[in-house]
Amino acid sequence: MENVVGYDEVIKGPAKELSGIKIIDDHTVEIMLKKPQAVFPAILSMSMNAIIPKKESIDADAKWGSEVLIGTGPFRFVEWVAGQKATYERNPDYYKTGTPYIDKIELNLNVDPATQMLHYENGEADWVEDIPAAELPRLLSDPELSKQLRRAPSVGTERLAFHFKVKPFDDIKVRQAAAMAIDKEALVKKRSGTITSLEGYYAIPMLQYDKNFKSKYPHDPEKAKALLKEAGYGDGIKGLKLYVGQNTETGQLIQADLAAIGIEIELAVGQLKEWRDRIRAGDVAMFWYGWAASFPDAFDFTSAWTTCASADTGYNDGFYCNKTIDDTLEKVEALPLTDPERIKGYREIEDIVINQDVAWVGLDNPQRLALAPKMSMMTS
Repeated sequence: MENVVGYDEVIKGPAKELSGIKIIDDHTVEIMLKKPQAVFPAILSMSMNAIIPKKESIDADAKWGSEVLIGTGPFRFVEWVAGQKATYERNPDYYKTGTPYIDKIELNLNVDPATQMLHYENGEADWVEDIPAAELPRLLSDPELSKQLRRAPSVGTERLAFHFKVKPFDDIKVRQAAAMAIDKEALVKKRSGTITSLEGYYAIPMLQYDKNFKSKYPHDPEKAKALLKEAGYGDGIKGLKLYVGQNTETGQLIQADLAAIGIEIELAVGQLKEWRDRIRAGDVAMFWYGWAASFPDAFDFTSAWTTCASADTGYNDGFYCNKTIDDTLEKVEALPLTDPERIKGYREIEDIVINQDVAWVGLDNPQRLALAPKMSMMTS
C-alpha cells in the first residue's frame, strides 16, 4: 500500500486516513497512486486489501470474521466451527445468473491427509486437495483414480539461493558450479512427476513465463568441478549449511548433487522463523525457498525477492543487489499489465537473476493436485 497517496503520513502518525482514497458514491471508490503501477488492481485482490463495510464490522466487534461475514461471492457463510468445519450455502443474489450450481458446501478442516483419502475412497468426500506424497504412485497407476486426479500448474516455485556477503558464494564461479550440480529431473522423478522443472524462476501461469527461456548452467557435474577449481576450491568446500525448511526429501537430493562436485553441506531443517536470522547473518550460506505468488504476475517474485530494496523490506535474505533490476522494475510497472514491453522487461530481469548473476537456481513449479470425481458422478 506504500504507493497510495497519503501512506507515509499515516505510517508516520499525523494522519488517520489515507488521503489518496476517496468514496465517490455507493459503488465507486477512487484511489490515487504516487506513481503508475500496473499490478495495483491485483494487489487489491489480496484478502487483506478487501473493502469491508465499516459500520457492520465495528458493530460485530469480535464476531467479525468468525460469526459475521459480509461478501459478494457465490456462496453465503452459514457456520464456522473452529478447527472442525465451515459451511456455506448458495447465494441466490450472486451477480452471475444461474450460478452457483451447488446448493451447499461443507469444508472439513484439519483432517489428517491419510484420513482424507479414506473418506474420499469411501464416498464420504467429493474433493480432496491434501494428497499424501506416498499415495501418488498408487493414484497415478490406478485406472479409475488417475482419471479423478486434477492437475494444474501452481503460481509457486521452488528455488535455491545464495548468500552474497559470505564465502564461498560471493564468487560467481562457485554459484555457477552449484547451479550446474543440481539434477532437476531427479527432483521431478522423486516427486512422481507432480512438479515441472524450471529453467528460470517464474511460475508457469504468470504472464512473464517464457517456455523457451534457458538457464546457461544445465546439469553438468564435470564442468561444475572445473569451475570450483578455477575459483580456487579444487579440493572442495566443507562446513556449509543449506536451509530446506521441512522439505528434507528435496534437501537430501540437493545435498547429494553438491557432494558429487565436492561441496559438503549440512541440512538446516525447521521453520523459517527459527532459521531466518541465521540465514541473514550468513551462518547459512544457501537456502531453499518455496513461494506462491499472491497473484499470477512476476511482480510478486521480483519486488519481494530480487530488488536491492527487498534486502530490507522483503525476502532477499542473501542480500543480492543489482540496481538494473530495481530500475527496470520501476520502468515496466508504469506500463499496462499486458504491454509487451512490460513482459519483456520482466524476462530481462529473469535472465539477470538466473544467467548473469546466478542469484537463484530455479528448481521447479509444483503442480496443484486434487481428487474429485466427474460432475456426473457427483450428481448421480
